[in-house]
Amino acid sequence: MTVLDRSAPPPRGPIWRITVRQAMKAALVAQFALAGLLVWTDIAGRPFSGADPIAPRVQNPFSPGDQTRPYSPSDVPRRPGDTAPELPMPPGDDGLQFRMTQGDAPVLLVTGAFRFGDDARFEGFLDALPTQPKTVAFHSPGGNVDAALAIGRAIRGRGINTAVEAGRACASACPSAYGGGVKRLAARTAWIGVHQTYFQTAGVMTPNRAAYEIQIIKARMMQFWQDMGVDTGIETLAMQTPPDQIYYLVEEELLTLKLATEMTD
Repeated sequence: MTVLDRSAPPPRGPIWRITVRQAMKAALVAQFALAGLLVWTDIAGRPFSGADPIAPRVQNPFSPGDQTRPYSPSDVPRRPGDTAPELPMPPGDDGLQFRMTQGDAPVLLVTGAFRFGDDARFEGFLDALPTQPKTVAFHSPGGNVDAALAIGRAIRGRGINTAVEAGRACASACPSAYGGGVKRLAARTAWIGVHQTYFQTAGVMTPNRAAYEIQIIKARMMQFWQDMGVDTGIETLAMQTPPDQIYYLVEEELLTLKLATEMTD
């Protein structure tokens, strides 16, 4: 606050003056600041520690044209009338967790959020197994894109299939790892969703640098989908969905885009 000395005579002229050049410069700086704020707001997204629920009980089943839901990594959406036991999204503080299931055809279940370095841990886990699993099943809210892409390529390199089982979810970066499977099985009650790539941690970044980094990531993802035989149209759906929302793919899209090669019950 500026305090005025009312005992002093009023000033005879303007206290300060600006030139046209200075005014234009100030307006230009303001525009750049606004652009930077908009870019940062768009790409910063919401961190995995956000308290909002991913999809508070979905009021209506998602269907073509109605597939976008609020996103947070804490819960798995549920369809009205679903009586199956609830499968909460596993915590991701410690990165991915690996567990071999029992049965005639053991499956490696990968749960939790992708963290930096999880791809090396994943391959180390596989190397230590006496027999390679035929299928890797995911239940994850997403996470680090680089780790997910590397795991997807490792899965393809080892000739392993992938799956998202009934009631489980594979969202955000997770479909990149899932997309590496030779065969990609998706249960009809699974939740597979995508949204925009974003930076999880805040930091100082110019709009130009942020745009550059995002484009580099998107180029790598487009190349990944091409190499895996998945229609790159999946990136169109992702880029149209803000990071605080998630777009769940219906069966027709999963098969048409070739993200899933087979639907299961």
